[in-house]
Amino acid sequence: SWHKVDNAIEYEIWRSTRNSIILAQKIQTVNSNSFYDKDVLSEIYYYWIKSVNTSGSSDYSDDVQGWPELVFQLSPSHLSFGPDGGNASILFDIPEGCQWSVNNSANWISFNSNTFGAGDDQVQYSILPITEAGYRTGNINLFAQCENFMNQSLNHTITQYSCAYSISPSSISIDSTGGSYTIDIIASESCEWDVSETPAWITVISPLSGVGSSHLTITVHRNLDCASRTGFMTVSGENNVS
Repeated sequence: SWHKVDNAIEYEIWRSTRNSIILAQKIQTVNSNSFYDKDVLSEIYYYWIKSVNTSGSSDYSDDVQGWPELVFQLSPSHLSFGPDGGNASILFDIPEGCQWSVNNSANWISFNSNTFGAGDDQVQYSILPITEAGYRTGNINLFAQCENFMNQSLNHTITQYSCAYSISPSSISIDSTGGSYTIDIIASESCEWDVSETPAWITVISPLSGVGSSHLTITVHRNLDCASRTGFMTVSGENNVS
């Protein structure tokens, strides 16, 4: 892009692979003050602009250098991890002869393979376990450069979740006769939990503890009193729900 010229109706784009206006050719006429050149090869180009109004055209502008955009891909662009962390790989497709390097944004991400190279390759990394509640996000940045191309970078995003728990249903209304009921515990994989703080008139049949999602079977005893009663059962883990 370039600064607008007062009274300009259009702009002529001139291009050459040599820094010589004598060798330049007019490749496009545009009405705006910007131009994206898609018809290029892997070499440096030189550009000149001429503004045009009702009286004619201006002199050539100073030359500006341009490089083709380096197109490459990485896969996947995002991965999610549970509380225990783990290992993963990023695959990327880069034109032959182009150099690449990677770095990360967080100390809980570490590389298990080379962090630089050339051409198509892959990077292996590890994620440490998460100890705080909630989640965290980090990035691995892949930077690529190649002669006569514009340098480019792409991000691989990593999200890691801590143990999360919920129960369903969150409440049950029961008549005075009581009975047996099933409660679903929904927990992240590898997250431990146990059942605690149940009143005397509620018995947990099975299980009293577990890992990941599961089902609880409880028995509610008959209510022999005339008044209603309310009881709470707590599933305890890294984050408690009741």
